[in-house]
Amino acid sequence: MNQAIPIQRSAAATRPRYADRIAGFFIPLCLFVEPANFFMLTTADFYEVDRFAVPISLVLSPFFLLFIFNSRFQQYFRGGMFLFLVVIFCLYCLVMGSLNAIMRSPDAILFAYQWIMPFVWLPYFLTIMGTERFKTFMRWFLIGVIANIGWYGASTIIEFVAYGGLGDAGRLSQNRILPGQYQIAVYVPTAISFGMSLLNALFFSKELKVSRKFMLIINGAALIVLLALASREGLLTYLLSTILLFAARSPYLKAALFFGGFIAGALLIINLNAIFETFAASDFRMLNKIASLQNEGAQFGGRDFMIREAIKVFFWDPLFGSGFLPPNVSVFGDGILAPSAHNMYVDAFVWCGLFGGLAFLAISVRLLFGSVMMIVSQRLKEDHLYLSLFGVVLMVFLVVSNNLNVPMRQPIISPLIGLMIAAVIYHSMLRRKARR
Repeated sequence: MNQAIPIQRSAAATRPRYADRIAGFFIPLCLFVEPANFFMLTTADFYEVDRFAVPISLVLSPFFLLFIFNSRFQQYFRGGMFLFLVVIFCLYCLVMGSLNAIMRSPDAILFAYQWIMPFVWLPYFLTIMGTERFKTFMRWFLIGVIANIGWYGASTIIEFVAYGGLGDAGRLSQNRILPGQYQIAVYVPTAISFGMSLLNALFFSKELKVSRKFMLIINGAALIVLLALASREGLLTYLLSTILLFAARSPYLKAALFFGGFIAGALLIINLNAIFETFAASDFRMLNKIASLQNEGAQFGGRDFMIREAIKVFFWDPLFGSGFLPPNVSVFGDGILAPSAHNMYVDAFVWCGLFGGLAFLAISVRLLFGSVMMIVSQRLKEDHLYLSLFGVVLMVFLVVSNNLNVPMRQPIISPLIGLMIAAVIYHSMLRRKARR
């Protein structure tokens, strides 16, 4: 692996530790435990809305927050205002969440914590960036991704063989075969998508020393799992990230992708009606959902309605919004129907109010700018190609996922976005050092 410019040369601070193996393995592992059941793996059915479960990575996160006292992390505050903006946003969320927990509902502090979860992981990731510890983390990240795909892949195969198909209307049934599954309709597929995309970024940049055949098998298995989970967002972001990673890695592939995409698009348009009719008649849930895209009021189209509903709360109280409570709770009246806008940027203003929304938007714009700089920066691209490819994945996350749903405040996804945010901050530090 290419050596990054270190912030601190202490061997004791940079050598691999068990914490890096634990974080690397559990962050991409989409297994959930039930706090009410002595933290055993959840067995909740998909439709049991009263059962509550949390990912194992969330249980571990407070321990990794202790890296806030590490000197390697603290030195990043000398390089710019971005971390100060993050701290201000986090403090705002915690203070407002605490006040609303006292005045309205105790749930407010829990929802407020959801908004800061990606930033909770920053001290750890910034501590290990550019050291041997990061290499150890990514090796165990690979193992975690394989274990995760194996767990959901085994569930898919066993259910398909034992029951003659996937029981949830053509989609994998939650916990029917193996326990620990939760939020499998949207956020688990998104976590699988971006975990696999980050792994591909490391492989394409030659930071991950595995064979092409091995990566092809893992990607094939991940694609099968995403199809079984029947999430359009997960499948879309995985395919888009993979195509862009190929294009960013190989200049010759750009032309092939352009002409291939043009021909495929033309054939798709010519045969669109026949394709949709075939998909609609299929027993496979993923194909049904693709076919529904042409129908008025389909899920993607329905997001317009949810945005209009959720934003009523912002106009009801522009300064503080919903105060970190779902827009459809009783304190806002019975007229609000949507629990979320299903758009991260709209939800920031709805849940956090004007100040919190502007702070979150400023953070997002800075991250988008950082991802672009990671992609186009030629001075560091040769020695730190993995950062450039991380920028590709981050751009897909910010532009696509955040506009289709609210992944940044989901516990199962927050460590992954925390890793990408840390990469932006680390890349900025390297650029400043290179200019000196």
